[in-house]
Amino acid sequence: MSAFVQFYKNGGWAMHFIALAAFVSLGLIIERMIFLFRSGINADKFLRYVTKKLREGDYTGAIRYCDSEGKPLSKIIGAGLRNYKGDIREMQNAVDEVGLAEIPRLNKRLNYLPVLAQVATLLGLLGTIAGLLKSFGALLTASASTRTLELIQGISIALNTTFFGLTVAIPVMLLHSFLQSRADGIVDDIDEYSVRIMNMLQDIKKD
Repeated sequence: MSAFVQFYKNGGWAMHFIALAAFVSLGLIIERMIFLFRSGINADKFLRYVTKKLREGDYTGAIRYCDSEGKPLSKIIGAGLRNYKGDIREMQNAVDEVGLAEIPRLNKRLNYLPVLAQVATLLGLLGTIAGLLKSFGALLTASASTRTLELIQGISIALNTTFFGLTVAIPVMLLHSFLQSRADGIVDDIDEYSVRIMNMLQDIKKD
């Protein structure tokens, strides 16, 4: 711990801003991770139950099951079934309307993470430049007795800020990719299973 504190102090002022980017990113990642994992659903199990209810003619039971799940997919399918009166276009309009409200919530604030990763990298680069300027300034203006110390301090600022910036940016970028993939997977399930249920309703109507 004391080694990290010394490392942090030697990095200079840029370390504070990189740390701020790290804490903001961590908060966003935790919030998005909780939300996205709570938004997930076993889509195959969901489809089997809804299909069973619809083939039995129990539309109310299917809608009640969708409402009880409370997930984006179930909310969208439930809205579609609630508005289905034999015309698939009415169901499609309801699915589209609820989808416009639910799908953006899945991607909400995710776009901030790559921005924060880039900011952390750039802050590390800015700290590097500041450290190099300090080192070059020491070579030009410092007295012989202090030149070595100031040169070492400048190099420490340059290396520490670069290292810290990349240490923050790389995990944030990887976690953003993971969370975006999770969100995209839920959206894909919404698209796929809403179409499958509408196709099934058309088949039931033909029968």
